[in-house]
Amino acid sequence: MKNLTCLRNKRICVASEHHDRLGTIAASSGKPINYRFARCRREREIVWFMLISLTVLGYATEHNDTAQDSARSIKSQVANFNMITADRNADRQKLVAGYEAALRVYNEKKFPLKWARIQVDLGNAYVDLSSGNRNDNLQKASIAYEAALRVYTEKRYPIQWATTRNNCGNVYANLKLGGRQQNQQQAINAYQASLRIFTERDFPIDWAATQNNLGNVYLQLRNDVCYQNLQMAIAAYEAALRVYTEKNFPTIWAKAQYNLGNAYSKFPLGNSQENLHKARTAYQTALRVYNESDFPVDWAKIQKSLGTVFLQLPRDRRQENLQAAIAAYESALRVYSEKNYPLEWAEIENNLGLAYKNFSIADRRENLLNAIFCFKNALKIWTPHAYPKYHQIAGNNLQKTQKLLQNLAKK
Repeated sequence: MKNLTCLRNKRICVASEHHDRLGTIAASSGKPINYRFARCRREREIVWFMLISLTVLGYATEHNDTAQDSARSIKSQVANFNMITADRNADRQKLVAGYEAALRVYNEKKFPLKWARIQVDLGNAYVDLSSGNRNDNLQKASIAYEAALRVYTEKRYPIQWATTRNNCGNVYANLKLGGRQQNQQQAINAYQASLRIFTERDFPIDWAATQNNLGNVYLQLRNDVCYQNLQMAIAAYEAALRVYTEKNFPTIWAKAQYNLGNAYSKFPLGNSQENLHKARTAYQTALRVYNESDFPVDWAKIQKSLGTVFLQLPRDRRQENLQAAIAAYESALRVYSEKNYPLEWAEIENNLGLAYKNFSIADRRENLLNAIFCFKNALKIWTPHAYPKYHQIAGNNLQKTQKLLQNLAKK
């Protein structure tokens, strides 16, 4: 026991030495350090020593007032630690270490609110952490959030409870372990629970964000009532768009419009052509914000989706729609190159081939040759070994088009 006490005292001294150095460095700067935008080596060193101090202090006895005071001081600075550096993930790893060390000083019994706040911060850090196994990080985040909810109850701390429940929903929505459908249902339950606090009238921004999250999960949910999920997704996106306007939230608004288009394009009930027209309108609306120069990938994604909608639109204006599909796919290929986006490139090439195959305006032979060229491009990525299903699809398309070309030559 004596050796353990000495070791503890030594750790406290080392921590104090680091803490003094922090004060010296900070004082020499002549102004407070803004850790959120800390870029230079000197400022990063300050944060690094704070984290070392916090880790060391975590081993100190919880009855030591000096250790507690120092931990409070350091933790308050670490909580604002969100630096933009060359290695952002390394900073996130330090954050995780810092928060876990703080939890050895702040326990649930004596410091329930601080403990819960740190648990939420720890969960957020794990969500942002890109190293290690993604699912393991999400599970650890979930454990931290659920722990915080032991303190943040709906009755006593409604806003913190709703925020943490929403965070839980985000984790479950992205968690790949276990039953995917079960995780998605847990995400829906968490979002719907948070909406008991986050109402449109009292918390419009949080309400809209939660509605958008709900729409995303319903859009991906696969079960026996797919059409009901799509209905719920459409309702959630349209609700979110009551708050997310083009003027005040342009990028979020555009993303919601894109998601709304996805939901309408898959909706099986009612007039299918009307749903496709609604999808087209939503996609084209999103392009008012997602332009090629500022948002090239988002722009290309919408062009790809537009091409698919035009490919399915009514036969009474078939050639006009096919021409629009070709234009949209050709636009998407300006961003989705074979080198940088091989899978997207192959899918677009196959769909573009279908559009050319059925396009009869202008030179029919040239259209068929373009289609053959596109199918062959798709087969460069969709090899029989890597993608046997898609290889068969593109191969069948190629054979049918080659036969059409042969028949055309005989006329």
